Amino acid sequence: SKRGGVPPIQQWKVLHPIRHQYLFFSRNLSDRKCFSLLKDHDWGIHFLLVRSLLSHLNKNSKSLNIGDYDILYFYWGLRWSQVLPFCEFKRDNIIVRFHGSDLYNERNNHYIPFRKEQLQKISLSVFISNMGQQYLESRYGEYLKRKLIARLGTKDEGLAIYEPEGYKHIVTCSNMVELKQIDLLAQALKYSDFRIKWTHIGDGPLRTKIIKLIKEAGENITYSFPGYMDHPSLFAFIKTTQ
Repeated sequence: SKRGGVPPIQQWKVLHPIRHQYLFFSRNLSDRKCFSLLKDHDWGIHFLLVRSLLSHLNKNSKSLNIGDYDILYFYWGLRWSQVLPFCEFKRDNIIVRFHGSDLYNERNNHYIPFRKEQLQKISLSVFISNMGQQYLESRYGEYLKRKLIARLGTKDEGLAIYEPEGYKHIVTCSNMVELKQIDLLAQALKYSDFRIKWTHIGDGPLRTKIIKLIKEAGENITYSFPGYMDHPSLFAFIKTTQ
Protein backbone atom coordinates (compact mmCIF):
# COMPACT_ATOMS: atom_id res chain seq x y z
CA SER A 1 0.00 0.00 0.00
CA LYS A 2 0.96 3.67 -0.27
CA ARG A 3 0.84 6.34 2.39
CA GLY A 4 1.15 10.03 1.73
CA GLY A 5 1.28 9.35 -1.99
CA VAL A 6 4.87 8.11 -1.83
CA PRO A 7 5.78 4.59 -3.03
CA PRO A 8 7.56 2.36 -0.52
CA ILE A 9 11.25 3.20 0.08
CA GLN A 10 11.38 5.61 -2.86
CA GLN A 11 12.46 8.55 -0.73
CA TRP A 12 15.36 6.68 0.82
CA LYS A 13 17.26 6.02 -2.42
CA VAL A 14 19.79 3.95 -0.51
CA LEU A 15 22.74 3.16 -2.75
CA HIS A 16 24.96 0.12 -2.56
CA PRO A 17 26.83 0.55 0.76
CA ILE A 18 30.35 0.38 -0.68
CA ARG A 19 29.60 2.62 -3.66
CA HIS A 20 27.75 5.20 -1.57
CA GLN A 21 30.48 5.38 1.06
CA TYR A 22 33.11 5.74 -1.64
CA LEU A 23 31.21 8.69 -3.12
CA PHE A 24 30.80 10.22 0.34
CA PHE A 25 34.48 9.97 1.19
CA SER A 26 35.61 11.25 -2.20
CA ARG A 27 33.45 14.36 -1.70
CA ASN A 28 34.34 15.03 1.92
CA LEU A 29 37.81 13.76 2.74
CA SER A 30 39.48 16.43 0.62
CA ASP A 31 38.05 19.03 3.00
CA ARG A 32 39.75 17.48 6.02
CA LYS A 33 42.99 19.18 6.98
CA CYS A 34 44.49 16.32 8.92
CA PHE A 35 43.74 13.06 10.73
CA SER A 36 45.49 11.57 13.72
CA LEU A 37 45.88 7.79 13.92
CA LEU A 38 43.12 7.79 16.52
CA LYS A 39 40.71 9.53 14.18
CA ASP A 40 41.65 7.25 11.28
CA HIS A 41 40.99 4.26 13.54
CA ASP A 42 37.57 5.58 14.53
CA TRP A 43 36.66 6.39 10.95
CA GLY A 44 37.46 2.79 10.03
CA ILE A 45 35.28 1.37 12.80
CA HIS A 46 32.36 3.65 11.97
CA PHE A 47 32.83 2.97 8.26
CA LEU A 48 32.35 -0.77 8.85
CA LEU A 49 29.41 -0.17 11.18
CA VAL A 50 27.60 2.10 8.73
CA ARG A 51 28.34 -0.27 5.87
CA SER A 52 26.73 -3.11 7.84
CA LEU A 53 23.65 -1.03 8.68
CA LEU A 54 23.25 0.15 5.09
CA SER A 55 23.48 -3.45 3.88
CA HIS A 56 20.75 -4.40 6.35
CA LEU A 57 18.63 -1.47 5.20
CA ASN A 58 19.02 -2.40 1.54
CA LYS A 59 18.20 -6.02 2.26
CA ASN A 60 14.97 -5.11 4.06
CA SER A 61 13.99 -2.09 1.97
CA LYS A 62 11.00 -3.85 0.40
CA SER A 63 9.30 -4.12 3.79
CA LEU A 64 9.52 -0.35 4.40
CA ASN A 65 6.66 1.88 3.38
CA ILE A 66 7.54 5.48 4.13
CA GLY A 67 5.19 8.30 3.15
CA ASP A 68 5.42 12.08 3.22
CA TYR A 69 3.87 12.33 6.68
CA ASP A 70 5.81 9.52 8.31
CA ILE A 71 8.35 10.67 10.91
CA LEU A 72 11.78 9.06 10.95
CA TYR A 73 12.73 8.93 14.64
CA PHE A 74 16.13 7.77 15.88
CA TYR A 75 16.45 7.30 19.63
CA TRP A 76 20.26 7.51 19.63
CA GLY A 77 22.76 9.83 17.97
CA LEU A 78 25.04 6.90 17.12
CA ARG A 79 24.63 3.68 15.15
CA TRP A 80 21.41 3.74 13.08
CA SER A 81 21.24 7.52 12.80
CA GLN A 82 24.76 7.46 11.37
CA VAL A 83 23.37 6.08 8.10
CA LEU A 84 21.76 9.47 7.43
CA PRO A 85 24.77 11.01 5.60
CA PHE A 86 24.74 8.03 3.23
CA CYS A 87 21.04 8.08 2.29
CA GLU A 88 20.04 10.29 -0.61
CA PHE A 89 16.70 11.62 0.50
CA LYS A 90 15.36 15.03 1.46
CA ARG A 91 12.86 15.12 4.30
CA ASP A 92 11.74 17.65 6.90
CA ASN A 93 10.64 15.14 9.50
CA ILE A 94 13.80 13.40 10.70
CA ILE A 95 14.21 13.45 14.49
CA VAL A 96 17.26 12.28 16.44
CA ARG A 97 17.53 12.18 20.23
CA PHE A 98 20.93 12.78 21.82
CA HIS A 99 21.81 11.50 25.31
CA GLY A 100 25.39 11.33 26.58
CA SER A 101 27.37 8.41 25.20
CA ASP A 102 26.14 9.28 21.71
CA LEU A 103 26.86 13.01 22.06
CA TYR A 104 30.12 13.87 23.77
CA ASN A 105 33.40 13.43 21.93
CA GLU A 106 35.13 12.88 25.27
CA ARG A 107 33.20 9.63 25.72
CA ASN A 108 34.12 8.45 22.22
CA ASN A 109 37.93 8.69 22.12
CA HIS A 110 37.49 12.45 21.58
CA TYR A 111 36.05 12.05 18.10
CA ILE A 112 32.73 11.09 16.45
CA PRO A 113 32.95 10.68 12.66
CA PHE A 114 30.27 11.92 10.24
CA ARG A 115 28.78 14.30 12.83
CA LYS A 116 28.54 17.38 10.62
CA GLU A 117 27.03 15.41 7.72
CA GLN A 118 24.62 13.68 10.10
CA LEU A 119 23.35 16.97 11.56
CA GLN A 120 22.78 18.39 8.09
CA LYS A 121 20.20 15.63 7.52
CA ILE A 122 18.39 16.06 10.85
CA SER A 123 15.24 18.20 11.00
CA LEU A 124 14.92 18.26 14.80
CA SER A 125 17.65 17.48 17.33
CA VAL A 126 16.29 16.48 20.75
CA PHE A 127 18.45 16.70 23.88
CA ILE A 128 17.90 15.32 27.37
CA SER A 129 19.66 18.26 29.05
CA ASN A 130 20.63 21.91 28.62
CA MET A 131 24.29 20.92 28.83
CA GLY A 132 23.92 18.49 25.93
CA GLN A 133 22.28 21.09 23.72
CA GLN A 134 24.90 23.71 24.58
CA TYR A 135 27.68 21.23 23.88
CA LEU A 136 26.53 20.49 20.33
CA GLU A 137 25.66 24.15 19.67
CA SER A 138 29.18 25.22 20.61
CA ARG A 139 30.72 22.79 18.13
CA TYR A 140 28.18 22.37 15.33
CA GLY A 141 25.75 25.24 15.83
CA GLU A 142 25.71 26.19 12.16
CA TYR A 143 24.45 22.71 11.22
CA LEU A 144 21.67 22.46 13.81
CA LYS A 145 18.30 23.28 12.28
CA ARG A 146 15.72 22.93 15.05
CA LYS A 147 16.40 21.81 18.60
CA LEU A 148 14.38 20.81 21.64
CA ILE A 149 15.09 19.77 25.22
CA ALA A 150 12.96 16.79 26.26
CA ARG A 151 14.20 15.21 29.46
CA LEU A 152 14.05 11.51 30.13
CA GLY A 153 11.40 10.19 32.47
CA THR A 154 8.83 7.51 33.08
CA LYS A 155 5.24 7.29 34.19
CA ASP A 156 4.53 6.98 37.90
CA GLU A 157 4.47 3.26 38.68
CA GLY A 158 3.83 3.85 42.37
CA LEU A 159 5.92 3.45 45.54
CA ALA A 160 5.72 1.16 48.53
CA ILE A 161 4.22 2.61 51.72
CA TYR A 162 7.09 3.50 54.03
CA GLU A 163 7.08 1.56 57.28
CA PRO A 164 10.10 2.34 59.51
CA GLU A 165 12.09 -0.74 60.44
CA GLY A 166 14.97 0.83 62.32
CA TYR A 167 17.02 1.76 59.26
CA LYS A 168 16.94 3.91 56.14
CA HIS A 169 16.82 2.14 52.79
CA ILE A 170 18.61 3.81 49.88
CA VAL A 171 17.85 2.50 46.38
CA THR A 172 19.91 3.62 43.38
CA CYS A 173 19.94 2.51 39.76
CA SER A 174 22.71 3.07 37.21
CA ASN A 175 25.80 1.58 35.63
CA MET A 176 28.69 1.33 38.06
CA VAL A 177 31.01 3.61 36.10
CA GLU A 178 33.01 6.73 36.95
CA LEU A 179 30.49 8.98 35.22
CA LYS A 180 27.72 8.10 37.70
CA GLN A 181 29.91 8.84 40.77
CA ILE A 182 28.39 5.99 42.77
CA ASP A 183 31.67 5.70 44.66
CA LEU A 184 31.03 9.12 46.24
CA LEU A 185 27.84 7.78 47.83
CA ALA A 186 29.78 4.78 49.12
CA GLN A 187 32.38 7.09 50.68
CA ALA A 188 29.69 9.25 52.31
CA LEU A 189 28.06 6.28 54.06
CA LYS A 190 30.84 6.11 56.66
CA TYR A 191 29.62 9.41 58.12
CA SER A 192 26.17 8.01 58.92
CA ASP A 193 25.32 7.62 62.61
CA PHE A 194 22.24 5.47 61.90
CA ARG A 195 21.67 2.17 60.13
CA ILE A 196 21.46 2.23 56.34
CA LYS A 197 20.64 -0.48 53.85
CA TRP A 198 21.78 0.32 50.32
CA THR A 199 20.41 -1.49 47.29
CA HIS A 200 21.94 -0.69 43.92
CA ILE A 201 20.40 -1.92 40.67
CA GLY A 202 23.02 -2.19 37.95
CA ASP A 203 26.59 -3.33 37.56
CA GLY A 204 29.91 -2.28 36.11
CA PRO A 205 33.68 -2.02 36.55
CA LEU A 206 33.47 -0.09 39.85
CA ARG A 207 31.58 -2.86 41.66
CA THR A 208 34.62 -4.24 43.52
CA LYS A 209 35.81 -0.76 44.54
CA ILE A 210 32.37 0.21 45.85
CA ILE A 211 31.97 -2.97 47.89
CA LYS A 212 35.37 -2.31 49.46
CA LEU A 213 34.29 1.25 50.39
CA ILE A 214 31.07 -0.04 51.95
CA LYS A 215 32.93 -2.55 54.10
CA GLU A 216 35.17 0.26 55.31
CA ALA A 217 32.11 2.32 56.27
CA GLY A 218 31.37 0.24 59.36
CA GLU A 219 28.67 -2.01 60.78
CA ASN A 220 25.88 0.53 60.31
CA ILE A 221 25.88 -0.15 56.57
CA THR A 222 24.50 -3.21 54.79
CA TYR A 223 24.15 -3.58 51.06
CA SER A 224 22.55 -5.61 48.29
CA PHE A 225 23.75 -5.44 44.69
CA PRO A 226 21.43 -7.67 42.63
CA GLY A 227 22.88 -6.49 39.31
CA TYR A 228 20.85 -5.54 36.27
CA MET A 229 17.06 -5.91 36.16
CA ASP A 230 14.61 -5.69 33.30
CA HIS A 231 12.07 -2.88 33.48
CA PRO A 232 9.11 -4.91 34.82
CA SER A 233 11.28 -6.38 37.59
CA LEU A 234 12.70 -2.96 38.47
CA PHE A 235 9.27 -1.33 38.76
CA ALA A 236 7.97 -4.25 40.80
CA PHE A 237 10.95 -3.92 43.15
CA ILE A 238 10.38 -0.19 43.66
CA LYS A 239 6.66 -0.68 44.30
CA THR A 240 7.17 -3.34 46.97
CA THR A 241 10.48 -2.54 48.68
CA GLN A 242 10.54 -0.86 52.07
